[in-house]
Amino acid sequence: MSRLIAVDWGSSSFRAYLVESTGKLLDTIKSDQGIFNLTRDDIETCFKSQCASWLDKFPQAGVLMSGMVGSRNGLKETQYLPTPCSAKTISLALESVELFDRSVKIVPGLCFIEDEKTSDVMRGEEVQILGAVNKLSNDCELICLPGTHSKWAVVEDGKIRRFSTFASGEMYSTLLSLDLFKGIIFSKSFDKESFQKGLDASFQTAGFLNSIFSGRVKLLSGELDDIHLSSYLSGVIIGYEILSATKIYSSNSKVVIVGSHYLQELYTLAFSHFNIESFCLEPDTTYVSGIYSLAKQNNYF
Repeated sequence: MSRLIAVDWGSSSFRAYLVESTGKLLDTIKSDQGIFNLTRDDIETCFKSQCASWLDKFPQAGVLMSGMVGSRNGLKETQYLPTPCSAKTISLALESVELFDRSVKIVPGLCFIEDEKTSDVMRGEEVQILGAVNKLSNDCELICLPGTHSKWAVVEDGKIRRFSTFASGEMYSTLLSLDLFKGIIFSKSFDKESFQKGLDASFQTAGFLNSIFSGRVKLLSGELDDIHLSSYLSGVIIGYEILSATKIYSSNSKVVIVGSHYLQELYTLAFSHFNIESFCLEPDTTYVSGIYSLAKQNNYF
């Protein structure tokens, strides 16, 4: 197979990548047609319409998918592989499904179980983590993947050892809809000073819920403008995520950030605020690097 069609299909987004046998990214397709917005039949139709030109031009191209497409709401519910897990282990567990007379393989998710009190799961992020591993030189890395459900993962000896999830993005969206802030016109523009005030508020000993309410207090006192509330709340949430994650994971190396460019900017600013070194990896090429390594291990090329 001279081409690979790789699909990162999440709950709220669709991303497809046309990859050459050398691993070079040739083309990209993106839309907001996530799995949670589609029925089983819609999934097939969506894939075919989104990637029609590629499918017509490269009829022999292999198709490899990851993310929520492997959930119970997707094409097929795949298993969760226990950590520690390497690219080879994951590649041996790819699961097949027929899609309009074409065999498609889906990447399984991962699960981390330490004891009865500590467990976690992921679908899709494991591919980006593997891609980050390919790009990094250190033996032990702490990787942060910000998003709706932010993931923090520890990688050692090329294996994903453990990880934790923080529902930061989802919490942010929820807070903006609360009666607590009803009637406030939220601005889509970012305000650095308000964001940093939110980061400082995450240090409060009274806890997360008190820090959230402090946003309303600052509005009433005039310390915070209505249009800057969203930046403040973002700072509170990201601050708590970082402080919680760094309590779980201790690392002498820089934190590696893999996410959208906007989130990379926010998290870089937050890490700097807390005197934590970090650097970013471009998300699309990192994903392609990870999915390409799985494809090669599975003899796609």
